[in-house]
Amino acid sequence: MARDKERDKELEETKKMLIAQQAKTEAMLYERIAQLEALVTGKTAMHPPATGDNVISPISDKGSFHDKSRIDKSDHNDAKVMENVEECDIIPTPGKGVGVCELAVDNINNIVAFGSVFEEGELSKTLHGVPLKEGTVRVSVDGILKPDAVLPFPIEGEMEFVREALGSHVAWPDDLVVRTMFKKKKKNPQFVKSLFDQVEINPWVPKRCKLLYKHATTIMKETGSSISTVFSKEVFGEPTQLFILSENVINLLEMQWIGQGVIAAYEGYLHELITERDLLDTFAFVDPAATYNCQRPDFVRYLVDRLKEGKSDRIFFMPYNPGKHWILTILWEGEIYMLDPLPKPIHYKEWETSVMNAVKTFNAETGRVNKLPKVKPLPGVPKQPGGVECGYYVMRYMKEIIEDETLSFPTKWAVKTRKSYSQAQIDEVRIEVADYIQSWV
Repeated sequence: MARDKERDKELEETKKMLIAQQAKTEAMLYERIAQLEALVTGKTAMHPPATGDNVISPISDKGSFHDKSRIDKSDHNDAKVMENVEECDIIPTPGKGVGVCELAVDNINNIVAFGSVFEEGELSKTLHGVPLKEGTVRVSVDGILKPDAVLPFPIEGEMEFVREALGSHVAWPDDLVVRTMFKKKKKNPQFVKSLFDQVEINPWVPKRCKLLYKHATTIMKETGSSISTVFSKEVFGEPTQLFILSENVINLLEMQWIGQGVIAAYEGYLHELITERDLLDTFAFVDPAATYNCQRPDFVRYLVDRLKEGKSDRIFFMPYNPGKHWILTILWEGEIYMLDPLPKPIHYKEWETSVMNAVKTFNAETGRVNKLPKVKPLPGVPKQPGGVECGYYVMRYMKEIIEDETLSFPTKWAVKTRKSYSQAQIDEVRIEVADYIQSWV
């Protein structure tokens, strides 16, 4: 009894400490954004009203768990910030082993797109965990010139045309990849400043994300640049480079439909969170890009190998898009849980069959031959009220499961409901992923 009281007291003190730190971080970040905006626009920085230690953002009562660590490690040299704005590269500097390229089909003169080619390291050898065939290379399609051109390796009904590969990593014939060199160009800082001054902030944009929104709608659009990062093998089972385009940022901040880039970024954020909390043995993630075209021959093998990593009772989160809609699939102890934000969930037969086959193969290869997997829909998950919220709901599902120490989601969401998340709850995950993406800039 005494031990329980002592534990409860410690938990309460820890909770108070986290709330205080979080509130302080919110105030610091808000002030920092105001300072940066003042540097770019020339306007006087506005400071939030102080009401003691519990100053919080007017958008959300909770901020990113990573705010403090990023602020502490950031360079507060304002001259350097202004210098970065003035530099404003037309072509982002490629990372090590990554080169800028043009992509052709049929013949070397028929350029249909441009992007990046992976020349060195693990990323250059595989695509979605499968070794590349001889004579092909891994590329990311960052921009398109001929949207209706047919891809060199089309996937019928899934990804057949260049326009459908924008923002994705695909295989491309090496002899149809034109390596290019771009001279570093600069934009006039006054021109950049004038663009910032002209930006009209969409009403859906959280106040703390205004600077990122202006960056996406001006610099990223004008230069055609992207925001990128490389996830280590621990995040998705293989090194993964992620590109976030201007439209990805704009859609996120304007509360429009979001694609796999934003959801993969949020999984990266959650991976850092579970790393800090020492929960890597409890949770793991599957790259949304890897679930694309689940009927392809290598998908089952990829998923089986991913399930073999770590402890056998880990909870695997798999966001899946059957076509302009996101659902969340969870694999846990041989069970397959389906979390669909639609008020009237749809039966995704092809997806369920592919996942079922992967789990059966995993059971057979790990000595669990007597355990038959079952698909269990969870009709009690909160339901999206419109047609664009599915991706945000999938992110929120993952967040709530990770934060629930009891892991009671199978019973918590077992009974059908019509409840939806509040906008504040959705804004919380939007701000978390926006902050995380902004940390890459």
